[in-house]
This record gives sequence, structure tokens and C-alpha cells, in this order.
Amino acid sequence: VTLCSVIWGCSMKWYGFILITILIFFLAGCITAEDDPTSFVSAPLRGMVYDEKGQGVFGVSIRLIDNEEKEFVAVESDIHGRFTMPDVKRGTYHVELEKAGFEKIQKDLAFVNRTQIFYARMISWRGLLDVAVMEMENGQYEQAHQLINRAESAGGRPQLVGMLRATVHFLQRDYGNAEKELLIAEENSHPGSIELSVLKRFIEGLKLRREAE
Repeated sequence: VTLCSVIWGCSMKWYGFILITILIFFLAGCITAEDDPTSFVSAPLRGMVYDEKGQGVFGVSIRLIDNEEKEFVAVESDIHGRFTMPDVKRGTYHVELEKAGFEKIQKDLAFVNRTQIFYARMISWRGLLDVAVMEMENGQYEQAHQLINRAESAGGRPQLVGMLRATVHFLQRDYGNAEKELLIAEENSHPGSIELSVLKRFIEGLKLRREAE
């Protein structure tokens, strides 16, 4: 074995080692770029809309608006409350969610990870009135008024809204406004309905209470 052959053999081993090392780093870089969820131009945006009970909400209109106030895309949630917006560019957006019988939701979204899921909780007018009743039971009448107003804006039934509003006034011993709210609710009730019968009894009771005081 000559000195030249030894040197040549060592050189080939080093060249082979260097080439393998370069190849490993190149492949690692490719894999990292593909697996990095924050490295993307556009991707599907997935999300879910659920109500105050944690159940998916069907038929919610979801609108995605960019920073230039232009609507980017609009979809509706499926029966499970899920939705997918295709080809959403990486960036920040304004999201609007709307459905009859629910309070409208507006949220900001930073879409910076193609695996992220957008969650939104919507509350129905019935859910708002349920919370209002709890606030009344705790003596938080101002909060109850605010919740009732929100329920009315969300499409709450005028009869129920009026009755609860009158109840808050009644608990505050504001019998005059309580009677006014009940009369408004009575005008919105169907003739012969149970609600109308309850309202009339409530009004008669208020009149007796006012006369007694």
C-alpha cells in the first residue's frame, strides 16, 4: 500500500462524510419547512360555533373581513356547528357571527398557524333571560335589566321580555313602570294565550298592590 493510496482513501472517506452531512441538513431543512405550521401563505381556516350549553349551533353565518374592511369569505356552520373557510391568507381579520335568535358576535382573529381552530361561543336570547333571572334572584337588578335588553336585541319574544322587565321593576317596588311593561307585553300577546292570562293576573295584582300602598 503506497502513501498516495492511503491519502486518497482518507480523502474519499472525508468527502463521503461531508456529502452525507450536507444531504442530512438539506433534508432536515425541507422536512422542517413542511412541518412548520406557522410557515404558510394560505390555508383552510377551520372553526366551531357553540351555544351557552356547549352544543354546536347550526346555520350560523360567519363572515371574515380583512383589515381593509373587505369581506374575504362567508360560510355557514353545519349541523355540528363546524365550518371551514378555504384558502385563507395568513394575517389578521375581523370575524362576525350572526344567527336569528342569538346575540351577534364580533371577534378579532390572527391567523398565524395553519393548524389553529377558531372557536366562538354564541348565546341565545333564552340563555340571556336565564342569566337575567339568576341576577334577579341575587338582587342584581341593573345587570338583570342589561341582560333583558340584550335578549330583546337578540330577538327575544316580546311577551317574555316584557314580563321579566316588569318583574325587575316589581322587585324594585317600581309598580308604575312594572304595570307599563306588562301592558306593552299584553299588546304583543295572542288573544286567548296562556301568557295573556298570566299577564292580566299580574296586572291586576299590581293594581291591588299599588292601592294598598
